[in-house]
Amino acid sequence: MAPGLRHAAALVLAVVCLAAAAAAQVMDGQEVLRKVRATFESLNTLRARFSQTFEWKMVGERQTTTGTLVAAKGDRYHIETDEQLVVTDGKTVWNYAKANNQVIVDQLGKSADAPLLRDLMVRYAEGYKAELKGEEAVGERRCYLVELRPKEEAFMTMVRLWVDRSLWLPVRVEETDVNDNLHIYELRDVELNVAVPGSLFTFRVPAGAEVIDVR
Repeated sequence: MAPGLRHAAALVLAVVCLAAAAAAQVMDGQEVLRKVRATFESLNTLRARFSQTFEWKMVGERQTTTGTLVAAKGDRYHIETDEQLVVTDGKTVWNYAKANNQVIVDQLGKSADAPLLRDLMVRYAEGYKAELKGEEAVGERRCYLVELRPKEEAFMTMVRLWVDRSLWLPVRVEETDVNDNLHIYELRDVELNVAVPGSLFTFRVPAGAEVIDVR
């Protein structure tokens, strides 16, 4: 490479490095949450495996549930574990307990059994102070670690989010409640904007199932 070109290349590299450093300096916890919220709002579909762990401090017990999650625009969800199936078409929620063949039917807006990820991020962004604690890996994924503390008294006294730097989605969430119990959620094998059948978001009541409609 000619000396002039080498000099030009060095200048370009220096500018790029300075720009990256400046971007890193302005990144803070609130900006991470803003990017996560924007990702949720732009998603067409999300498919993943998940684990949900509850650590009950008083008795020293730990319980973990695993399953699959499919979400689509229009607040549609299909969440399934070995014991439970939760389906919503964006208006109605069907919560099916497999062991006793019972279905509870509710309205999406008031049901606690079909949490809206988008609404959760709004709650974090508006009700909590966010502090970027640095970077930390979850498996092979590079993540921003953001620590949230409520602006006012709340049931969750601290939330920690591990936000994947390439997906701009939380792949691990730890919530500590007022009783010091720990709620842990992890996403694995995350796929974004993949084709999923619309039938996933409709529910057919199994034969002989008890139906409890609380709408």
